[in-house]
Amino acid sequence: MELLAHRMGKTDDLHTLHSQLIALSPEAFERVVGAGLSGVLATPFRQAASGRQLSGDVGGGTVRVEAKRYRTGVPSNRDLLGGLDSMAREVPDLSHWVVASTAELPLQAVDELALAAQERQIREVILDWPQAGIPPLAGLLTLGRAEVARQLPELSSALDRLAGRADVLRAGEEVLATLRSMPMGRPLYNPVLPYVPGRNTPRDALDARYRVVPLMHRDKEMKGWLEWARGANRTRSRLLTGDGGMGKTRLLIEVCEALRADGWCTGFLLEGVNSAALQRQLTGSQPFLIVVDYAERRASDIETLCEALRTTRSKVMLVMLARNDGRWREDIVTGGGAAANALDDEDGLQILQLEPAVPLKAEHARAAREDVFFKALQAFGFNDIIPTDHPPDFADPKYDRILLLLLEAWAIAFGQPGSRRTPIQAVLDREQRYLKSLAPDGIPQRTMMEVLAWIYYARDAAIPARRDALKLLKECPSLEGQPTAVIDKLVDIFHDIYPGPHFLNPIQPDLIGHAVMEKYGP
Repeated sequence: MELLAHRMGKTDDLHTLHSQLIALSPEAFERVVGAGLSGVLATPFRQAASGRQLSGDVGGGTVRVEAKRYRTGVPSNRDLLGGLDSMAREVPDLSHWVVASTAELPLQAVDELALAAQERQIREVILDWPQAGIPPLAGLLTLGRAEVARQLPELSSALDRLAGRADVLRAGEEVLATLRSMPMGRPLYNPVLPYVPGRNTPRDALDARYRVVPLMHRDKEMKGWLEWARGANRTRSRLLTGDGGMGKTRLLIEVCEALRADGWCTGFLLEGVNSAALQRQLTGSQPFLIVVDYAERRASDIETLCEALRTTRSKVMLVMLARNDGRWREDIVTGGGAAANALDDEDGLQILQLEPAVPLKAEHARAAREDVFFKALQAFGFNDIIPTDHPPDFADPKYDRILLLLLEAWAIAFGQPGSRRTPIQAVLDREQRYLKSLAPDGIPQRTMMEVLAWIYYARDAAIPARRDALKLLKECPSLEGQPTAVIDKLVDIFHDIYPGPHFLNPIQPDLIGHAVMEKYGP
């Protein structure tokens, strides 16, 4: 159950914000809650078609928000359960049911709501205002205060003061982590994450999911992919191959975003996907684009997906991303399962290789690479003079991998001035310093990096819950003999700083992950 509240004393700033919220009209309170959610999730929340709730999309499923502004009294059990029941019938892909309230919800109502949501495989999130502690609703609004202030400027003073409190921000981060996490068995998720300078680490700026650097020199590919998806065929599949750092994941993130804006249901397939949940989601009336990242190690998930595609009447476009087209695909095709036809190039599968965004052989290649480099510097917020030994040699063939150009720009923007380390070394050194600052007493810097490598080593294993994360770290050789309290704290640290669809997620991008493994792996 996601009752996110800290039991600490209420302060004057919290009291001021609460007084302002309960003075709002129900409609204004609803707008404020929607603004807070939009601000932290970078996803618009609007009035649902039914007119009764706010609606938005998180992780490939629909989120409905019940905003309850109470000056006196609290919602009844029947009111809460009835709202959930009607929404579950109305919205087939309902994934989250959020109740935002200016009052503290009765414990019995919360327990009954949790049970009802679990039966429907829906994640319930309670954003109420308990009498003691840091209200989760206050945490959400504080974290999303820029968007909230645009809706209701009079709340900005109280929210700005609360933003100076670590405990309030922590409450907001817990709400955000809950909303980002996948509900039980939810098959598709949106990998896009909001990037907030000062809150995210510099390493996040390289991660495709944050979209800090704009997609460049891929207009032709975007046009081709959108035309393919919007074509007349009901079900088609593609395999896109390319070396790590070429931009496969980022390209498909942008394709998903463009189609989602047109009303498609798009997303990346969750590892360890639940077959029943996948079949339920594919009953929707809208077209689907489903992306399977790291397809070469996900034969089981691809088989589950293709089995579900046999019974759906929806239009489904399937894209698999892999480093290569090799033995892994042959094994699936010769295995004779439901995935055999989907991965057979003689039965309709299109196999494409992602070419470099700015290949050296192309006309004006150096100018295009220079354009990528300087736009990346700008996106990273670097406005200083470039060191004399930079920029890089844009004629170097290695920059066919666009990520290496971004790494060069990142090393200048975030690295130490005058350093001659490679860009990847600069990222690793910064990550070491950051993890050292978070390490529990008695845990050296190298051990933190070895734990990071262990999580990347175990990236094929789904880690959906905290108990799975605890089990994984207890098996880490570098943590042998450490007390449970230390491992417990490490789980929280790595959960907080590496977000994603699971409770523990590997460091991204893969070029950095491989470098961590090479230096610190088991």
